[in-house]
Amino acid sequence: MPTKHEIAVADELRRLKHAVPFRSFHIKTTDGQTLTIVRADRMIVSPRGDMAAMYPKEEQGHRVLDLRDVAAVKVVRKKPKKPGKR
Repeated sequence: MPTKHEIAVADELRRLKHAVPFRSFHIKTTDGQTLTIVRADRMIVSPRGDMAAMYPKEEQGHRVLDLRDVAAVKVVRKKPKKPGKR
């Protein structure tokens, strides 16, 4: 049975995955890694809500993550454009 933390993380990941428009987001793990999800079709949360499978930008292959190991989830902020640049 998923913990309250896992359920909260799973709900947040699903919300971000289905957001319109989609915005890239970071998943910070309890061991200090940051995983970046750049497209909605690069991540899925298990039906139980205790695991997620993804293809993070930082890695060559897939990654399966126990949601107990997620410390934070944050949307990637767009960098402001420099004046004079298009």
